[in-house]
Amino acid sequence: MPARRLVTAAALFLLAAAAPGESPRPAGPELSYADMADLALAATVAAHVRVTDSVLLKKEQAAGVPANMARFYVQADMVS
Repeated sequence: MPARRLVTAAALFLLAAAAPGESPRPAGPELSYADMADLALAATVAAHVRVTDSVLLKKEQAAGVPANMARFYVQADMVS
């Protein structure tokens, strides 16, 4: 399960990085599995990776991230 959480964090990181110009939105409910599946199906790029390391970035390194969220630096090996 920890790997799934890291992959989820990596996916959220990529989503946050893809839209740096958007203004922060108020906190909403957590994404359900179905919500994540919908996002994955709509994605133009997907990769099967094995996360090898992740580091929580400091607030200075994560500009534009809402207070209730975090941004991670994720390293991964490509599986397929």
